[in-house]
Amino acid sequence: LTVRYPASATWFQQACQLAGCYAGAPRAIEQVSIDSSALLRRSAGSYAFDMVVKNAAQVDVATPALELTLTDANDQVLVRRVLAPSDWPEPRETLAPGDRAVRLDLLLDGPEAAVMTGYRAVLFYP
Repeated sequence: LTVRYPASATWFQQACQLAGCYAGAPRAIEQVSIDSSALLRRSAGSYAFDMVVKNAAQVDVATPALELTLTDANDQVLVRRVLAPSDWPEPRETLAPGDRAVRLDLLLDGPEAAVMTGYRAVLFYP
């Protein structure tokens, strides 16, 4: 209702405070995807993960979390990190329809940085 009738959002938030519930943007993971991504080495132990997140819905949806898994040549997990929307640059509670470019800076100072060759990125709602 708050998506279709934004003026009702304040009323729903107040009602939910009294009832102990949450009124926020819809979670529509089937509408959100990573359109493209790249892991770039900047210097020893410093990487940038670039991705374009696409919201195919016609309305704003809740921003999902990102699970980023770095792997070796045998696709064995070296490092797994979960980044909440608050960890993203320019954190936002919602994603507007369309594409959004995101760059995440990563620092790896352990031995895993030397043998890392691949990655997997998955968006999800915790």
